[in-house]
Amino acid sequence: MNHLTQQQGDLIPAQSTWAWFRSIPKRVANVALDKRKTLADQRIRVGEISVRERQEQLAEFYTKYEDLVDLLCDSAQYGPTAHLEERYQAIRAWMQGNYSSLSQLVVAFLDIEVADTRAPLDLYGKSTDAFEALYAAPTLQEQLRSDDGTMIGRIMRTREALNRYAEQLRRLAA
Repeated sequence: MNHLTQQQGDLIPAQSTWAWFRSIPKRVANVALDKRKTLADQRIRVGEISVRERQEQLAEFYTKYEDLVDLLCDSAQYGPTAHLEERYQAIRAWMQGNYSSLSQLVVAFLDIEVADTRAPLDLYGKSTDAFEALYAAPTLQEQLRSDDGTMIGRIMRTREALNRYAEQLRRLAA
């Protein structure tokens, strides 16, 4: 028989059949190239979020974190003015809504201190990490009043954790 049958029952001429068979290695090579290109185009992923997306998330968080640190330092120097209280409430609300998606990753790079959890637990009934301890109090005035002299150390440890996490993301992206 010189013909093969297609799905619909139509005949394929023998010459086309041999050309089709001869093209298999080229088609297989093209599929392999397409697959390699697709894999190369995919971003490195950490969980469900790519490294690039994690870096963007960290950059946004770091901006708010620095706003919080600046606010805490300004209020420690000038007192909790109404304007600073308003900014604290806005930053605190943002942190409460956004830190949880980052916390499991950042805490791995954090040097843990018992004081970070003890004071907020005693004052507000909630255990925290060093990041959460920076905005644990419901008001700026209470945040300043609850400072037991460890806020600067806490800021340094949290900043270092953010830097370590950023470095890890840079290594993953390279």
